[in-house]
Amino acid sequence: MKLELKKLQYSEFASHETHCFQADIWVDGKKTLFAENDGRGGPNHYANACPDSHRPNAEILLLIDKIVDEHKGELKAAYGDWVDEWGSNSTLMDTLISMMIERKLNEKDLKKDLRKYVLFINEAGELMQVKTTTRSPTEIERIRQRENCTVILNEIPFEEAYDIVFPSTRMGDEIDA
Repeated sequence: MKLELKKLQYSEFASHETHCFQADIWVDGKKTLFAENDGRGGPNHYANACPDSHRPNAEILLLIDKIVDEHKGELKAAYGDWVDEWGSNSTLMDTLISMMIERKLNEKDLKKDLRKYVLFINEAGELMQVKTTTRSPTEIERIRQRENCTVILNEIPFEEAYDIVFPSTRMGDEIDA
């Protein structure tokens, strides 16, 4: 089962206890659910994604149960065995959606930083950045020699750079089970 977030609208200023957002949830390539949270600490609200679909709430809950059952392994990989103690599948679904939102926000920030800076890992394993007027091969080589870089993130595929910057984030905005 492939799960995706699309049309994510996120409000940082309104996010207090939880993420303040609205998004479409696509399951296996079909727009299935609409999710939202007002950011004040309550659970997410899930509804039919298509207004003309009259799926009853019980059917939405069954769909959430199915999604969570198929993705429980990813949740355990990220949070450990105490996932079983949370009890409610709607809580686990909220956690799954929160992880996907975090991934999208992290990707956006990293892409912006890769455009603006030369990002690299130094010999001590620290993430460093240098602002340059150009990111030409000559300029990058100069930084590599001056800073004793082990890897320059601007030169590797985005997914590899993401895994280096966010090593504890184990889930993507797209999940295949």
